[in-house]
Amino acid sequence: MKVIKMKNFVSIIAGVLCLIIVIISPFLITSNQVKSQDKTVILTVWHVDGFEGGKGSRYTFLREVGVKFSKQNKGVYLLVSSYTVEGVNALLEKGKRPDLISFGGALLNLQNYAKEISFSGRDGGTVGNKRYAVSYLRGGYFVIKKGEGSKDIIISKQEGVTPEIATLFSGEEISSVTIKPPLDAYSYFLTQKNATMIGTQRDIERLISRGDEFSAKVIDGYSDLFQYISLTSANIDNEYYANKFIEYLLSEKVQSTIKNLKMLPVNLSGQFPDNKHLSQLENANIKYTFSPFSAKENMKIACDKALNLINTGGDYNEIINFTKQL
Repeated sequence: MKVIKMKNFVSIIAGVLCLIIVIISPFLITSNQVKSQDKTVILTVWHVDGFEGGKGSRYTFLREVGVKFSKQNKGVYLLVSSYTVEGVNALLEKGKRPDLISFGGALLNLQNYAKEISFSGRDGGTVGNKRYAVSYLRGGYFVIKKGEGSKDIIISKQEGVTPEIATLFSGEEISSVTIKPPLDAYSYFLTQKNATMIGTQRDIERLISRGDEFSAKVIDGYSDLFQYISLTSANIDNEYYANKFIEYLLSEKVQSTIKNLKMLPVNLSGQFPDNKHLSQLENANIKYTFSPFSAKENMKIACDKALNLINTGGDYNEIINFTKQL
């Protein structure tokens, strides 16, 4: 009789313990898991176009990717906003911080705001052995010629990138250099019978759309035309989903759609079998870039040094110390 009572007592205790576990289990969630399926999370993403793209809008692309991400993550929404470099820097100085910043070039003051992330990439997003940004798409520089070309080179330059350094890697014989903003450089190029321009995939898309005759050779060895994304969130819950979004952005599903922008994904190849220019870019061996975390004054020094080397017949080996090896 006592044995039976003891068995009943043990059964009751076991049942109570099971009930307790069932009750408290929803609260036993690690910091890397979702805290509540019903909680609404708004991820803020600031986007900056630091260099000319290929075709279409990277801002629109990010918004569309955000919508797809939200469908896969209940209660999580992305608020993507387009900013200028000056706008982002001003907001950061006022203490404003988004969860993520999408950017290209080296004009943003992100050194004190970007958080370390665990993603890998072959780009300039590291400082020392730590990664603070990862690229999710890229472009490249081309030597574009009209007619027989010319030794008087036109450089298409947008503030924040370094086509002067790319010109040193071009291997072209140069008599003189004229630097113009992208649209001015392109327009001037069109007016010439024989011309050579250091441009990007955007210029090639413009020429193709016009039906103009031209030749183009990718500049092998150097490019700083990477679109990066950095984690800057100050909210631990948002930080979890921000990392998930970066992971989604780098997934094959998303990367395979970047070709629609006439730009290159960072971890897929063979995307342009019928586009000889972008196929060239896919196969280029980019060994050096310019760090997106370099100070603005350092970029100016590097570009001035590159121009001096161009004008004096120097080569890219004399400017390697200003670049970042990949």
